Amino acid sequence: MLETETIYPGGNLPKQKYLKRMWRGLAVLLLSILIILVIRSCGTTEPVPSQPAFGCEYAEEQAVEPVPETLFDEVYDYIFKLRIDHPDIVMAQCIEESGGFTSKLFVEGHNCLGMKVPGSRPTLAVGTMLGHARFNSWRECIADYAIWQSTFARRLTKDEYFAYLDRVYAEKKGYSSRLKAIIQSRGL
Repeated sequence: MLETETIYPGGNLPKQKYLKRMWRGLAVLLLSILIILVIRSCGTTEPVPSQPAFGCEYAEEQAVEPVPETLFDEVYDYIFKLRIDHPDIVMAQCIEESGGFTSKLFVEGHNCLGMKVPGSRPTLAVGTMLGHARFNSWRECIADYAIWQSTFARRLTKDEYFAYLDRVYAEKKGYSSRLKAIIQSRGL
């Protein structure tokens, strides 16, 4: 006689428990597949262009070499490639959070979005730096943002997304106003 027959007469799990286990297993499988696909889509890791290191986004203004437009284009193209919702807002976040791709967090930690290490979702972060997540490449940072967005902020309208970022993501007031100004000035 099987052990399950003594626990559950007839040897079958109750239908509710079976369905719950099945859905949980399916969710874990789908999340694992998503992470594998995101990692594979990152391709080869590219070295970050050499830039003078700053502190975080709050660093004082210093004279630096301008960031090549090709980096802006590569980042924006990658955001579209991953089909992230509201790519114009996300690109504005990259510019804001990385100090125009010149902050120390970006140059040394490859974090262009000010991402923190999460506690309740899968992540591509490989460590911490300046209280934020550190990544192997800026592509992995954007892929991690895609995981964050699909977990917590999917299918919101632009206005709802700005409000959500102000409420949950921003550390300083006026975050969405700064993003809107970047979008307008850069024609995103």
